[in-house]
Amino acid sequence: MKIDKELREFADNKKMINIFFIIMFTIFAILARILVLHFESGDYTVCLEPWMEQIKAYGGLKSLKYEIGNYNILYMTIMAIFSYIPISSKILIKLLSIVFDFIIAIFGALIVKKILKEKDKDNKISILTYASLIMLPTVFLNSALWGQCDSMYVGFTLISLYYILKDKNVLSFVFAGLAFACKLQFIFILPIYIVLYFKKKNFSILNFLIIPLVNFITCLPAIIAGRSIIDCLSIYLAQTGQGSRMLTLNFPNIYKFVPDFFSNQSTILIIFTLLVLGIVTYIIIQNKSKFTNTNMIGASIMYILLMVTLLPYMHERYGYCAEVLLVIYVAIRKKDFWMIAVSQIAILSEYFNFLGNMDQSLIMIFAFGYVFMVGVFTFKFLRELSEQKAEKIGA
Repeated sequence: MKIDKELREFADNKKMINIFFIIMFTIFAILARILVLHFESGDYTVCLEPWMEQIKAYGGLKSLKYEIGNYNILYMTIMAIFSYIPISSKILIKLLSIVFDFIIAIFGALIVKKILKEKDKDNKISILTYASLIMLPTVFLNSALWGQCDSMYVGFTLISLYYILKDKNVLSFVFAGLAFACKLQFIFILPIYIVLYFKKKNFSILNFLIIPLVNFITCLPAIIAGRSIIDCLSIYLAQTGQGSRMLTLNFPNIYKFVPDFFSNQSTILIIFTLLVLGIVTYIIIQNKSKFTNTNMIGASIMYILLMVTLLPYMHERYGYCAEVLLVIYVAIRKKDFWMIAVSQIAILSEYFNFLGNMDQSLIMIFAFGYVFMVGVFTFKFLRELSEQKAEKIGA
């Protein structure tokens, strides 16, 4: 029959079938998000909704003059713009994060495509990366259900890494600056830029000044509205001094197993973390083999995992960037899929514990698995880097 012939010809057309599956994945992802848009988390009812009401009461963009909430100026500026739109604040806030869900998926796929080059001519791995990222449980829940904005800084981070791969370093640092302007957690991946400075040797140390410069530029709406420059630039300092002094704030790291005695030893714990980071950075920089694009993704993951595992006072959402990059890294290497599963299960247990309720004994088991995964990942990455030979470097 003619229809059978047309269907078979369609299936044989790789370009068309790829487009078809991308559209199907996208439609499914959109529908799944629509189904949970009505949900209101405690963070929304206690923080985001009252902030929006205050913004409206103070006149939209004029409200940037005042200290409303504790998010950085870029996000509060967007909320101020949203205050003029006659649509539910909850929907607008979630839609903003959802847009960046798709940015994460698109640039995650582009990074995989760029690194694999000839190894992914039919784009199968890139498309699967897109599908995996757009429906990664923590990505989906963070924005569509919870209404959090971690997808914003991670989206800008992936764009930054993509432009590093294309040797467009100034543009890369501009997007790194936007990532920093969104969330302080960008600093978890900042060490990779330091490593790239020493290993790639294709950009100036002055490029690092772009990051605070971009952050300052994003503060201009508030400064114009009448808020002091110092007040705008010190928001992150204020954030670090807020909140509980519990060693872990729903993050499955080593502090699930550490006595409360250490809750007053934050300085020692931070110094220890910096020492560990210094050691692994020294190992990477001193390694004589070529530092590949795949190494860049792996090292980025390692830095984030080490920090969220060793630093105290980590929230359940602070490993978000590593969760996304881990999917990209596994897609490139086609192994260690179990790490994605362990990471997602452990973090999801903490998500559900915060958003609802979760058995604490299970959380402890999953936390042990997460810490074990971090140790294995770090060991394997550093071992493979040391065994790497310059003449055999691939992607």
